[in-house]
Amino acid sequence: APAEEEDEGEEEETEELGQTETYAEYVPSKCECFLGKLCSLHCGELHSALGSGWVMSSAKIGKHHPDLVVETSTLSSVPPPDITYSLSLPSSVADKGSLSALQLEAIIYACQQHEVLLPNGQRAGFLIGDGAGVGKGRTVAGIIFENYLKGRKKALWFSVSNDLKYDAERDLKDIEASHIPVHALNKIKYGDTATSEGVLFATYSALIGESQAGGQHRTRLKQILEWCRENFEGVIVFDECHKAKNASSTKMGKAVLDLQNKLPRARVVYASATGASEPKNMIYMSRLGIWGEGTPFRAFDEFLHAIEKRGVGAMEIVAMDMKVSGMYIARQLSFTGVTFRIEEIPLDEKYKAVYDKAAKLWAEALMVFQQAADCIGLESRKSLWGQFWSAHQRFFKYLCIAAKVRRLVELAREELARDKCIVIGLQSTGEARTREVLDENDGHLNCFVSAAEGVFLSLIQKHFPSNKRKREKGTGIKRKRRPRGRCPKALRGPCDQGVVIKISDDSSTDSDMGLDSDLTSSPESLLETDDVIFVDHTFSEDRGEQGSHREGWSSSFGGPQGPPKLCVHW
Repeated sequence: APAEEEDEGEEEETEELGQTETYAEYVPSKCECFLGKLCSLHCGELHSALGSGWVMSSAKIGKHHPDLVVETSTLSSVPPPDITYSLSLPSSVADKGSLSALQLEAIIYACQQHEVLLPNGQRAGFLIGDGAGVGKGRTVAGIIFENYLKGRKKALWFSVSNDLKYDAERDLKDIEASHIPVHALNKIKYGDTATSEGVLFATYSALIGESQAGGQHRTRLKQILEWCRENFEGVIVFDECHKAKNASSTKMGKAVLDLQNKLPRARVVYASATGASEPKNMIYMSRLGIWGEGTPFRAFDEFLHAIEKRGVGAMEIVAMDMKVSGMYIARQLSFTGVTFRIEEIPLDEKYKAVYDKAAKLWAEALMVFQQAADCIGLESRKSLWGQFWSAHQRFFKYLCIAAKVRRLVELAREELARDKCIVIGLQSTGEARTREVLDENDGHLNCFVSAAEGVFLSLIQKHFPSNKRKREKGTGIKRKRRPRGRCPKALRGPCDQGVVIKISDDSSTDSDMGLDSDLTSSPESLLETDDVIFVDHTFSEDRGEQGSHREGWSSSFGGPQGPPKLCVHW
């Protein structure tokens, strides 16, 4: 027993030791002057320097970051290089705290690294690995502003979404650089390269964009290169650069590498909190000078093999070497003093009823999908069931998110009353479904947009097994839109007994319209209509629970109360 107690005590000490040594508090370790020349002055020259407008701090450049920042213990064990670069940014951005000391330090090291030329003739790049809250956006904006003041008026900013253009404009405005225009590439025609200066904002997918009309600038990449001109020395920012991690196998990744190769003197900045998480994902970072001409590794494959062979420890050594060389900086907010709790949200009876009906709907859909696949003799069903269960999980994810909203609003109001700041993380925004509805209604919303509804409708419209879809794939015949107003509810199809699953957003919410006339319609005429699916099963009117829950489900989501068949109207 005493031996066991000693072992437990040693384990506890080891765990505590590991926790305390995982991160170390980060402060800029190189104290230099902020403006003009570097502070290599003697005390006798200090007063005249300050009198001429130079800003100097005996402790750190700029103001402290609003929150405590840390870095990993391995990175904190090595110092960054000495500062030899003089910033041109106005002193007001430091005085007002628009850029904190941490952000200013990153800007200095990035611009300092850009003065280095690699052995292959390309300009060295810089990797910003800061986590959320340290301010990668403002740091990138500061680098662009600094180069703008140095006379390099053009810059490229790549990110994952066109909507982030507004964030880029906000970051530039926050550091007093609102006069630098930001142009969205997706708003510029393919042949237009007239934009004189500013930031050209584009997504990674735009790099592989092509025009069907042809012309001199048929691709976005050629258009970008023409805009930059030869001997381009401006900034190229690859924000969220991990999106280009598969540079050896994807067109997007190859385009990122191609752009860097064709603009060898550009000042490249990689920005990502997960940029160097795995060595294989670093292939697009060709400007770091870790592999290639004049390095121990002639090609990226040699570097990758050497690192993967030695495991995580080798990757840590690479990160330390990058920091010492002045090409990498990685900080993150500290979790000191952070607490959390799990809030259990009680479900009311109304929501439970909706959830139960949803479960029964999917159980019925599973049965009908199986019967439809049997009816048409579908042999390979792996893709079908993959799509079915994928949609099933997304549907219930949206349903669970919806269940949290009411309680979340109550909690947020309680914390706001305590003068707290609320940050809400969304697993999904439903943006794709909202855009679909906007496209269908000429940019207007005429109903509440339900992401769960969209998942279920999309599954049936795109992946329900039917003879019609099978013929379309084989013959290439385009689907014809069915005239509005006609709503067949029960049709006798190719199978002896059939029921029609009708997906429509404009069908009547009354009882069965034209039931008798539709029963006499020929199968050929029915196949010419759209969104009509034959199923080898007929549900009777008196099928008990299976009939009642369909009716209840439809009414719960604003649909019709019709005969209990799988005829979905939303």
